[in-house]
Amino acid sequence: MGDEHGSASVYRVSALEKAIAGFEQRETEAVVNPTVGTVFVSLDEAYEFYNIYSWESGFGVTYGPSSVDSHGTKCIQQFVCACEGKPSKDSNSFRRCECTAAILLLRSRDGGWCVCEHQVGHNHPLCKTCAQRSSWESHSSIDKNTRDLIRQLRENNVPHIADNEAKDLLSEDLRKTVETFARIKAKDPTFEYSGLQVDSNCRVRPLLWTSGQSVQYQYFGDVIIFDTTYRSDVYGMPFGLFVGVNNNFETIVLGGVLMINEKTESFKWVLSQFFQLMGGKHPQTILTGKITSVHTFPYPIVFFCSAAI
Repeated sequence: MGDEHGSASVYRVSALEKAIAGFEQRETEAVVNPTVGTVFVSLDEAYEFYNIYSWESGFGVTYGPSSVDSHGTKCIQQFVCACEGKPSKDSNSFRRCECTAAILLLRSRDGGWCVCEHQVGHNHPLCKTCAQRSSWESHSSIDKNTRDLIRQLRENNVPHIADNEAKDLLSEDLRKTVETFARIKAKDPTFEYSGLQVDSNCRVRPLLWTSGQSVQYQYFGDVIIFDTTYRSDVYGMPFGLFVGVNNNFETIVLGGVLMINEKTESFKWVLSQFFQLMGGKHPQTILTGKITSVHTFPYPIVFFCSAAI
């Protein structure tokens, strides 16, 4: 795989690339997290990974103790918080407070390195702002593009929510949704919705509603567009819109839906419920970029490649 400080092979997906690719499924606040079992091709890659994690979290890092085997080859390496160690009169060590946060890496048989221990507790405040983080010497080596990408991912993705917090949030969101729908219904008698239930896993079942413009479906519902390209809600549910065009070439939002997933069965339920709310009238054609197989409907479904909203 490489030597102690060698660079990664161009044919290998690095730990950083995997973390960025899977940031939506992460279980922590940090996009980059050196969990036990994370594998690196070299110590340089491991240091870079832990350094980026420290930048996200608000502390600096440095090389810690290491060990060599009987052949004189390094086999154990620790990366520690920059506040590790006892304070001294040295002006460069004023931040040291014997912090124990660190990761411990073991060299594998193929020459790579694996995280076998991750101590996350700090005995000092963590930096909150970018200006404070830039004061750590280790962060000066982080590539600017990498920092910008991590920052953008964090800013445009919903933070991790613990299970108990998620259940409380779900209950509160359902209550607010019921109240909102009731207010809309009071002002617009044509407003209808279907769903608003929770399954055994505390997930909201598909929730579909039709807007006041839906009355125009009876006149301009021959061809409709249905697409689910937007997803950034807390529950990771795809959001879809039913859209039509009137005789003035104006866009009509006929309805919306929050779905559990984008499987064929879900689309069948959504379309059936939508047309039920529309009085049972079916369109001549549906334009969509998602459905893969719906042979049960008596109208053609035209596929298109849609860009994310």
